[in-house]
Amino acid sequence: MSRRHIDPFPDIHIRIDHMLVFDRPASHDELASLLSSFPRNDLLVVLSNLNRFVDQFALVADAELQIPLIAKLGGSSDIAARIARTFIEHPGSVFIFPEQLSSLCKFAIRYAAADKWPTDTNDSLLRAMLAYNYLHRKETEPRHGATADELLLDLVKLEIGSIPNQDDRLQNVMVRYEQFFEWSRSDAGRASQNYCDLDADFLRLAGMTVDEYTTAIFCVLALMEPSPTFDQLNVGNCPISLARLRGGLQVPVYVTRWIETHSRSADELKLEYSKETPPRYAVAGLHGLINKPLIQLDGDRFVAPSRSFFENALGSAIFFALLDGYNAENQKEKGKQFTRFFGEFFELYALATSRAFAARSNSRCFGDFLYNGDKSTDVVLFEGDRAVFIEVVATRFNLLSSVVSLDPKSIEKDLQRIVIDKAVQLDRCVTDFRSEKLKYDGINQRRIRKIFPIVLVVQSMSMSYGVRMLIEKLLKEKGLLQMTCPLEVMEIGTFESLEPALGRGLKLSTLLNGKMKHALGRRVSLKNYIFHYQPELHATMARQRKNSIMAHRHAAWFERASALVKSWGISSD
Repeated sequence: MSRRHIDPFPDIHIRIDHMLVFDRPASHDELASLLSSFPRNDLLVVLSNLNRFVDQFALVADAELQIPLIAKLGGSSDIAARIARTFIEHPGSVFIFPEQLSSLCKFAIRYAAADKWPTDTNDSLLRAMLAYNYLHRKETEPRHGATADELLLDLVKLEIGSIPNQDDRLQNVMVRYEQFFEWSRSDAGRASQNYCDLDADFLRLAGMTVDEYTTAIFCVLALMEPSPTFDQLNVGNCPISLARLRGGLQVPVYVTRWIETHSRSADELKLEYSKETPPRYAVAGLHGLINKPLIQLDGDRFVAPSRSFFENALGSAIFFALLDGYNAENQKEKGKQFTRFFGEFFELYALATSRAFAARSNSRCFGDFLYNGDKSTDVVLFEGDRAVFIEVVATRFNLLSSVVSLDPKSIEKDLQRIVIDKAVQLDRCVTDFRSEKLKYDGINQRRIRKIFPIVLVVQSMSMSYGVRMLIEKLLKEKGLLQMTCPLEVMEIGTFESLEPALGRGLKLSTLLNGKMKHALGRRVSLKNYIFHYQPELHATMARQRKNSIMAHRHAAWFERASALVKSWGISSD
């Protein structure tokens, strides 16, 4: 499961900040002054390595992680002792967390300018972290005197802004796009009105075949140093160094090309971040690294400040290499055709995954068809006296206006396109099913007691309190899905991860029914519900992952990638 979703209630975890430790606020000027005393490149390496270490842990707020880290960073300093005492006084609190470390990289790029480490390195770094935590908290605090609707919008903006900090399983994303290319070569893909010759277009736009591209990604991962151990945190080993390829062989041109097209120099980023007014402390403020997640320090050294940015770019790079390429060639209509083509595939992919569910759990699965001049729901699962109606959508949030700029109108427009429009279709189909206008072979609608509607999305997205409450508000205002169980917005990665657990006494409707009845769980994503409130299921899913369809597909891809790597003269051990 993605570690990016481990905290559905961010306000429960008190962030230990400047105010808590020193009983006074911090200023941005203070943060800038502290960071200016560090050498930029060395600080970026340390922050990136620390982030990679912290990101290995599922529960960042665990005292067994936080307190030793504080001691490691602070040594015997008085500030470290004060932070540790504050941590003990506030159980469940957090001092170090991935978003903090990623964002501090941005401010290090902007302000760090020294030639060597400061004499009070430990104290200065801890103070910078405390200052950031305070400034980030102030940025996300509810506005004083705001109305209920304004407070809800603030919460929605906070959650939408966290989209770049969420990731999917990289292996699944790569297999998903490989399936897309495979389908495009099939008779069904070629018969589509939106057909695109993906292989030819990708070779033209990316300068390599899709197999070479995905294998280059494989090599980039191999180039990365393993996540540092606790004892290595103060060692400045750069995570990615082209000079450190196994065996000392020359790096294949495909790998260097991928790194070059997915990196930006620290000097270039400094010019961009220096114009940011007012400064932004949330992860969306790192927008310059969302699609190009590597920072080039010098000739062949690179760091990745955000693991989720890095893995998202690795996976989604295949899709955007085509879409951005079409747009760069002023082929916007071809870009729209491509997104429709992917949408067709995504619906078929979701249906195939659902049929795998049905085969494991003795359920019945139906795809869409025409009835009375209308189209039925994309996918329907019948499980005893319950049904799951699923609409599939490949639309994504607008990166610049919704995720980065957090424009309220753009956010609501995207929610309308991604969720509400699909809810309209679900509502019509459920109503027609109840009135027997929509019939499924061998299914008696009178025996179906509960219907669970799902909108299945391609993009990892926040589904915590704010977004869910806004969706429920819009559905109620429009009178949609008021006679069904609550609408579940689910990302495809979560949907895929359920497959190995189904058929072992679990049905999708049973899981959704339990979530619906859970006072806290009903307000979070299904991924978070499983992680926090169904630990046995979470453990089962982890154990059975190797037996999943996705695992077998990934093994097949890995075998082909290994063969290609060997053809480049590199060991794949």
